[in-house]
Amino acid sequence: MNMYPLDTSPDGLEGRRLAFSDPENYVLKPQRDGGGHNIYKADIPIFLKSIPEDEYKSYTLMELIPTISHKNSIIREGKVMEGELISELGIYGTILWDSSCGKVEMNQYAGWLLRSKFSGVDEGGVAAGFGCLDSVCLV
Repeated sequence: MNMYPLDTSPDGLEGRRLAFSDPENYVLKPQRDGGGHNIYKADIPIFLKSIPEDEYKSYTLMELIPTISHKNSIIREGKVMEGELISELGIYGTILWDSSCGKVEMNQYAGWLLRSKFSGVDEGGVAAGFGCLDSVCLV
């Protein structure tokens, strides 16, 4: 998905424009560890107006991923819960390159992680309690 800094670069200025003119298609993500603390859709312009402009560079604007929900069950807090879920498959890789010449020394697959959450929930962090780890069932 398209991602934009919110600095004063040309891409950052485009990100700022989109944040105010088309917020319903975006999530604003703080540059910090641990997940959570994201700002979604119509809350983006309100939030940005509440902070000094020099703090904008601490955020990235990301286009929302279109999702398809499916009926399934998850286990949360020791209980089986059923409902419409959205799953996100993350594919990870590693890359190591020599920046002095641009030569790629290593670029390889490093694993995957599937997370699921209820379809009405914006946040998706497993550690924050919004989603759960999941497993793939290929039929």
